[in-house]
Amino acid sequence: MIIVIAILATIMLFAYERSAITPVVGAQAIHRRSVLAAVGVAALTVLAFDLGMGGWMLLLHYTETMPPATDAAFWMLMQIGIVLGVVTGYPVVRRLQRHRSTPA
Repeated sequence: MIIVIAILATIMLFAYERSAITPVVGAQAIHRRSVLAAVGVAALTVLAFDLGMGGWMLLLHYTETMPPATDAAFWMLMQIGIVLGVVTGYPVVRRLQRHRSTPA
């Protein structure tokens, strides 16, 4: 399930990043670079988030403390996982934003 979500999130983030990095019309090298940049940003961001969220889910699974999805405790624990994902993803996003804002 983690892998499926990661793939879907990467595809959606790639589409967003691709629209945000507009290439110069007629410049093939810049076009290729912008596609690679969008793929890289999407992959790094999702990987960083999944380290926190996926790590939390794996910890719950292997310690056998993961309640069934029909239990309210499951949803509370997933919210903790989302917060951990944001905590692990924030430094990567911050660094990517800082890198993007520096002139080339």
